[in-house]
Amino acid sequence: MVPQGHGAVQIPTFPNARYLVSRTEYDHFTRPEFTGERRQIFTDSLKPILDHKLLELLNVPAKGFDVSPDIRLVSTPGHTPGHVSVELTSAGKVAMISGDVLHHPIQLAHSEWNCNFDADAEQAVSTRRIFLDKLADSDTLIIGTHFPAPTVGWIRRDGDTYRFQAAQEQGWKTAGDGCS
Repeated sequence: MVPQGHGAVQIPTFPNARYLVSRTEYDHFTRPEFTGERRQIFTDSLKPILDHKLLELLNVPAKGFDVSPDIRLVSTPGHTPGHVSVELTSAGKVAMISGDVLHHPIQLAHSEWNCNFDADAEQAVSTRRIFLDKLADSDTLIIGTHFPAPTVGWIRRDGDTYRFQAAQEQGWKTAGDGCS
C-alpha cells in the first residue's frame, strides 16, 4: 500500500493485480472481537484493497484451489484458519512458498513447536506434519517465507524428523549469492 497525503488514504501499489484472499481468512480477521492491535492486519492490509474493490474472496477447499495452471493455493490451516501456502509450477518444476506453516527451519526437527501467533496450535502442528511428510524427499523446492538465509531448499527426512537442505548445498545461486 502507498499512503497518499496526510489523510492516511491507502492506495494499492499494484492496482491491476488480482488480490486473492481465502474467505475463511477474511472472516477470521473481520470478526467483531478483533479490535485494536488484533484488527491492525485487516486495517493495514485488507481494508484498502476492499475499499478499492480489488479484493477477491475465494473458497479454498482442503484439496486446494487452482488460480491458474501454474499457481495453486494449498490449504495449510493452523497459523490462521484460512492460511494457504502457494505452489508454483514452471517447466515441470515445482516450488512451494511455505507462508506461515513453517516459521523457522528448527520446526523441521521440532514440528510440535509453534509460533506464539498460531491461532490453533493443535491444527498448526497437524498441518505442519502433513506438509513436511508430503514434501520430504521430493523435488519440490521450498521457499521459507520467514526463514533466515538461506531461504530456498528442500525438505529431507532425517530419522524421525526432517531437515532443511539449502539450495546452495547443491550449487544453486540465490539472491545475495552474487546471482544476477
